[in-house]
Amino acid sequence: MFADSIILPLTAIIFCYYASKMNPWAVTFLFTLIHGFFEWIYLSLGFLTYNHWNIWYSILVYAIGFRIAASFAVRFIQYSPPVPYSIKLFCFIYSITAVVGGVLGALIRLYQWKPGVFEKAMADDRFADLGLSFVIASMAIIMLKIIHQRYRIWTFIVLPVCMTFFGTMLLKKGG
Repeated sequence: MFADSIILPLTAIIFCYYASKMNPWAVTFLFTLIHGFFEWIYLSLGFLTYNHWNIWYSILVYAIGFRIAASFAVRFIQYSPPVPYSIKLFCFIYSITAVVGGVLGALIRLYQWKPGVFEKAMADDRFADLGLSFVIASMAIIMLKIIHQRYRIWTFIVLPVCMTFFGTMLLKKGG
C-alpha cells in the first residue's frame, strides 16, 4: 500500500527531474541499480518472494521501463494543457477504492476469499482488489458521461452501494 500510493509517485517525480537534466542512459542505469538493490534487500529480508520470477528479470524490466520513461521525462515535466476531468476522476476513484480496499481487506481478513487467479491468497486478494477498483472507476467515468448532470450525484451513491452489495454476496458465497 505504501509503495503503491507514496513511494512510486515520488520516485516518478524524482526520476523525471533527473532524466530531464542528465543523460537518459545514466539516469536509467542509476535508477535500475537503486531499484534492483532495494528488491534484493526485500528478498533478503523475506518481504518479497518470487513465483517463477528472478531478480534479473526485474532488473531487465527496470532498465527497459526507466529508459522508455526517460525519453518522455521532458514531456511529462513540461506538459501544460489541463488533464481531462475524466482522467482526474478515474485516478481519484481508483486511488480511493484501492487504498480503502487494501486497508479493509487486511483488517477484516478478506484475503481469505480467493478468486483463484494466483497461487497465494494475498496476491489473489490484491489482484481482485485492484481489478475491482479499476472496474469501479471505469464504470463511474462511463456512467458520468451518459447520465444527465443533475443525476450524477446518484452515480456516486448508487455505484458504491451496488459494488458493496456485490462484494458482500461474493464473500458470503465464498468467492
